[in-house]
Amino acid sequence: DNKSNIHGIFHFSGSQEMTKYKMTQLIANIFHFNIDHIERDTNSSSNVQRPDNAQLSTNKLPHIGIQIENVNFEQTIKTCIEPFV
Repeated sequence: DNKSNIHGIFHFSGSQEMTKYKMTQLIANIFHFNIDHIERDTNSSSNVQRPDNAQLSTNKLPHIGIQIENVNFEQTIKTCIEPFV
């Protein structure tokens, strides 16, 4: 049975590279919030190095037979939020 050989960590993530700041901008746009007071933090206050792109890899999924549909973040979040706006 092939399923008994499945082990490790698997990520489910969209295919779009997106920062938390960009997500904030898109969500604020849906809610019609003014975000002029929000600035992207370009200076890390810690000594820890962080990648610019922290996107999760979904490359393992097709190898175990899981096909995921890549969806547009903005459209999907809009569909989820609009009923409450």
